[in-house]
Amino acid sequence: MNPTWREMNSNMADRAYTHISRGEAVVGNGSVERRFSVFPGHTLSLRQVIAGRGYIEWIERPVPDWELAHDGQVIAGIPAVPDWSETTDDTGATLWAEWNAPDLLVRTWCMAFHGLPVLARGMSFHFRRTIPSVPTPRVVMERLAPRRDGAGALDDALQHRVAHGTWRGRKAAIELLGAGGVGLLVCACPEGWFEIFEPDPDLVRIGLDGVPGTPDPAGMPRAVFMIPYTGSPAAASSLFEEALRRWRARDIATRQRDREPTA
Repeated sequence: MNPTWREMNSNMADRAYTHISRGEAVVGNGSVERRFSVFPGHTLSLRQVIAGRGYIEWIERPVPDWELAHDGQVIAGIPAVPDWSETTDDTGATLWAEWNAPDLLVRTWCMAFHGLPVLARGMSFHFRRTIPSVPTPRVVMERLAPRRDGAGALDDALQHRVAHGTWRGRKAAIELLGAGGVGLLVCACPEGWFEIFEPDPDLVRIGLDGVPGTPDPAGMPRAVFMIPYTGSPAAASSLFEEALRRWRARDIATRQRDREPTA
């Protein structure tokens, strides 16, 4: 654990960060960190930092972490080296990856918020060969193989514990067994569908309806949020709402700047 973590609540050290090296691309802050392989771009690690206890690793093994079902074909990742980039603003730090295949362009992003133990994830895609009769693809925006040594999952109401399940809604939580009330809240915005260790017993999938990346007039992101927590998931749910509030404020500020006349 970073020895300065204890000081992060009292100064500006809890700023989000990104780092791209020859082997890994990293985004995080003092509370949560996600690491991707530079090739082919799978999630290698998702770490929840707990004061005085080091960190908890949530990922069991790397898998392609997005999926498209289109024209009878399931595309789970692209076996190519994506182009990586990074940006930072007043809300957080964002890691970008872009796969430029002959028939498909996919761009994903993962943002860590400044001062909040929250990661947000989104994607956009473009099929270069348009087929008018084919409906909008089934989009899995988050696809992970998390640790299964858990106490189970909580459904959309965060009240009913299940070993596995599927549902529509905004929320799901995964909790570990024997870890002192440690969990991971996963939220879809504006709403999505959840496959928690079902039908694949090793995977968690979260998907959204519509086309990811489409602008929303209310400033709502089409994204999946992850918030690690200890104790009750209620506090993590409040952090999700705070992250959305900051996102909307950033969106409003951006639109206002875009409308200002240039000198």
